[in-house]
Amino acid sequence: MWRKIAVAVIVAVAVLAAAVYAAFRLSPWPSVLLIRYTFDRGAAETAAAIAPSVPQGISARLGLSYAPGDPDALFDGFAPADLDKPLPAIVWVHGGGFVSGTRSDLSGYLRILAARGYVTVALDYTLAPTAVFPTPVRQVNVALSHIAAHAADFNIDPQRIFLAGDSAGAHIVAQSALVISNADYARQLQIEPGLTRASLRGLLLYCGPYDPGVMNFDGPFGDFMRTVLWSYIGTRATRGTRACSRCRCTRM
Repeated sequence: MWRKIAVAVIVAVAVLAAAVYAAFRLSPWPSVLLIRYTFDRGAAETAAAIAPSVPQGISARLGLSYAPGDPDALFDGFAPADLDKPLPAIVWVHGGGFVSGTRSDLSGYLRILAARGYVTVALDYTLAPTAVFPTPVRQVNVALSHIAAHAADFNIDPQRIFLAGDSAGAHIVAQSALVISNADYARQLQIEPGLTRASLRGLLLYCGPYDPGVMNFDGPFGDFMRTVLWSYIGTRATRGTRACSRCRCTRM
């Protein structure tokens, strides 16, 4: 009897292991959920660490829409409370491996920047794998068009807009800047630039994966990079694949 129970347990464990293996092989979602949990915890720890440095006297406008009808197209704006003239704007796109993160992760840091004399804006976009490239680039472009059109409402100088991003956000920002500055690239992605080249005064790109074609999938972060690229471009990517041509990645 005990032997039958042992055999049944072994079979059940084997079936469960096979199901888990299949789930991770057939879809990026299981790995994505683990990444989100880890990254969200890290973002919360970072926010707590900088909280003592966040200044008072910063006005905030939260949960605004830059594209009615798109539930992910939201942004937050921060500015000095005593603002009496148009200021340059820093529009920041959050990171998170394309699969995690939110605009609220940036709230403390963008309040710090706003205190230095800027209007700062944090954008949300649809995370992968719910949406794939070039959806976030399109959304950022729409957001820039909306911000430029409503610059007076936010006391933004529309001729002094800076784009910024970290990690995956830096990649999205680099591509968005190419859409604005390179007509051929804009045509490739079939995106009409939402901002003039003259209005885009600079970029701040922090720790972005600009060229997936040179990623080392055999390194300690190989599984992570395979997951996020699979999620973002909609197909598995390994060394030697045409991942770059598929996503038309930026080569800085």
